[in-house]
Amino acid sequence: MIDFFCSGVYYGYDGNKRQSLIQYFYSLNTLIMKTEICNSIRNQNLIEFSYDGGNRIVEPHCYGITTAGNEGLRAYQVEGFSSSGKMGWKMFDLSQAKNLIILDTKFLSPRTGYKKGDKGMSRIFEEI
Repeated sequence: MIDFFCSGVYYGYDGNKRQSLIQYFYSLNTLIMKTEICNSIRNQNLIEFSYDGGNRIVEPHCYGITTAGNEGLRAYQVEGFSSSGKMGWKMFDLSQAKNLIILDTKFLSPRTGYKKGDKGMSRIFEEI
């Protein structure tokens, strides 16, 4: 059993003998990423990742499953590429994010406009 922990809840993964080693390590890597995202929200660390053609730096506020059924991150983009040319509040589909890095840089407080219990999420793993 491989677990990750967010908001006082354990999320488990049961390996089975038919699962290939590649699938096992992919699943392990995914669980590590989920735990790191939860920790970055809890500790208010910036996250950098490649998304939709360029690198972005964001202040993560809420991580979970969106109402569309995707793994999502509600974050305030502070730097980097933006297809709209604007910084600000965005919902990122994490299946489209690559090369995710948790930065040592912290942000001080939740951004104005963030509402706890994000209505864009059907299930929240972690939020500020």
